Amino acid sequence: MHAFITGASGHVGSPLVAELLQDGHQVTGLARSEKSVAAAALATPARHGG
Repeated sequence: MHAFITGASGHVGSPLVAELLQDGHQVTGLARSEKSVAAAALATPARHGG
């Protein structure tokens, strides 16, 4: 499954992204700031700032 997670670097999004990746799913994350995008980069290779 491919999941698109808004708030991927947030309180709920971070563990959700980690769990989805651990279960073998493909994840694309959205974060508001460049700093958040950098933080999300540790969890998922596909990320977008918005």
